[in-house]
Amino acid sequence: MLKRLKIETKLIISFLIVSLLVVVIGYISLNEIKKVQEAFDEVINIHSPPGHAIESMLQLSLIQRRLVDQYTISEKETILRQYNQLKKLLINDREVLERHYVGDEEKNVLINMRKQHTDYNGLIESYFALFNENPNDVKTLDIKKVEIDVVGDKLIEFHDSLFAFKESDIRELKHIADTSVENAQRRILILLLVFLFYSVILGVLIARSISKPIKKLNDATKIIGKGNLFYQINIKNKDEIGELASAFNQMSEDLRERGKEVREQEKKTIENATELSKKISDLEAMRSALLNVTEDTNKKSDRLIKAHKELEEAKRKFEAILASIGDAVVACDKKGNIILFNGVAEELTGFSAKEVIGGHYSDYVRFVEEDTNKPISDLVDKVIKTGIRTKMGSHTMLIHKDGQKIPVADIATPIKEINGDVIGCVIVFRDVIHEWEIDKMKTEFVSVASHQLKTPLTAISWFVEMLNSGEVGELKDKQKEYMTDIYQSNKRMITLVDDLLNVSRLETGTLEIKTTPLQFERIIENTIKDHEALISQKKCHVIFERPTSPLPDILLDESLIRQVVSNLLNNAISYSEEKCTIVIKLEKRSDKYILSVSDNGIGIPKDTQKWIFQKFFRADNAQKIQTEGTGLGLYISKMILENSGGKIWFESPSLVKDTSGKEEKYSTSFYISIPLEGMKQKKRKTTLIAKKI
Repeated sequence: MLKRLKIETKLIISFLIVSLLVVVIGYISLNEIKKVQEAFDEVINIHSPPGHAIESMLQLSLIQRRLVDQYTISEKETILRQYNQLKKLLINDREVLERHYVGDEEKNVLINMRKQHTDYNGLIESYFALFNENPNDVKTLDIKKVEIDVVGDKLIEFHDSLFAFKESDIRELKHIADTSVENAQRRILILLLVFLFYSVILGVLIARSISKPIKKLNDATKIIGKGNLFYQINIKNKDEIGELASAFNQMSEDLRERGKEVREQEKKTIENATELSKKISDLEAMRSALLNVTEDTNKKSDRLIKAHKELEEAKRKFEAILASIGDAVVACDKKGNIILFNGVAEELTGFSAKEVIGGHYSDYVRFVEEDTNKPISDLVDKVIKTGIRTKMGSHTMLIHKDGQKIPVADIATPIKEINGDVIGCVIVFRDVIHEWEIDKMKTEFVSVASHQLKTPLTAISWFVEMLNSGEVGELKDKQKEYMTDIYQSNKRMITLVDDLLNVSRLETGTLEIKTTPLQFERIIENTIKDHEALISQKKCHVIFERPTSPLPDILLDESLIRQVVSNLLNNAISYSEEKCTIVIKLEKRSDKYILSVSDNGIGIPKDTQKWIFQKFFRADNAQKIQTEGTGLGLYISKMILENSGGKIWFESPSLVKDTSGKEEKYSTSFYISIPLEGMKQKKRKTTLIAKKI
């Protein structure tokens, strides 16, 4: 059967059989994996809801106990608010447990736990009352703490009892899941062995059907090569190898016929050529030697002339390209000495090519930072050392020969040999004064336009408020609805105009930073209070983790730092689901203060993270959650911090440690840092417009 098939057909059939076996094994394996998954899902489903509720109740009870230690007269309102929030969360978790635990023994434990929670909360509240009446009665307060701890230990015992109820069910389901895994492994192993067995048999059959005829062809080739032209290859296959064997047999017959003719001609040729070859052998040898010498000389001469012409042509093209480039081009060798200097470079620096060729680049091509006037002297050395293309900042100035400063955009690229070794550097730069002027005009236009828009928008807001109040006549319900829409839209427009004005003041450098000694913690608390309406609307839980010891007063611009914290907190709330948890953490490091705002919201996609601080940028997932927004909040925050000596960055996703050292995972965490000496003060013309919540 196999002898009648073509080799290509054999390979296609074997591929189809192997593919069919792979599909069958894959289908069976998927079914087994699905069964295993269902078993594990049962384990997870029986364990997750009550287990999380028990763990949550334990953690909330411990947090209540920490609030007792933190309770002071000055902080009592904040701690009582947190205590009441924790109390509500405990009630919710207990209701979850009561829905899941339906056995008599479990209900008895829950009844006792409810009583213990009531006693626990009563003791804590009585402690707060005693502290408010007489905070100096340390002995009575300590006794009350001991009573609280005793009840808290009993609560822990009840939590352990609830965990124990589900252990037997979990062990049984785990045994079922383990059995499913073992069965799946056994079936898949058997299928793989069957697949391997049939694959080997199929491979052996096909290999033999191909290798045997090829071996016969190989043996026949050796026999015919030794001169036996009467040998015939006996292969009956109907495939390509059979056709090749027939061609070999025909070739043998043709060779035999040609051999007879060649032998007859050979005799005559040998007789005639013997005498002639003797006479011309010496002459031919001399002629060949002379021709070889002449040919080699002509070839070398032609190659040299052609190479010289190509070199001259390449040089002319390179010089023409270099002269027509609109950017300045400076090339240096490995030591930093200039080897190339085009016309645009001459115009921008004021030096001619004759002056600078051979000299060190730092003597003629001098860059400085715009704000600090600090020289940028290690550009070429850094590129040559690392072999990496380097681009300077957007505020780089070139010092002209006469001392004039010219704004430039530049880049330095290493010159590499074929093997990758760096042998020099090319600096390309251009005059960007025109772009700077356009950007300045744009910023000034935005500032003027925003100022002009502010007055009519404020008037619209005032008139709408007057109409809503009924001062000029009572409005119908539908009219009030329209007025509310107008008021909200106008409010968003005022916010956008304020943001544009703030951006304009930051970018034009007219922002004043006026610092005074302030309590950073108090600013954060006030910012949280400003957002209470939004927090209540989203039903969020905001936790403020303070430093272990109170911080000293810090030099801060209250308006600016409050706007930064407000932007971060507002984003965390707006882009999180309802009933979210947001953690604000303030800590002191060796050289700076760090404030972080962490949330469990939608996060920041990896492919958009590099643009998150750009002006007007909003990620796609943020626009889906909240269509309104200017994309200026993070940009303004970054500009404020960078102008005052601070920094801002983020992690998404992130791991944050709480006060106990335990790591919690959050979708996004934004961080800001402020030096220990506080924000840098700047005396300018204007301040930022405060953001209204």
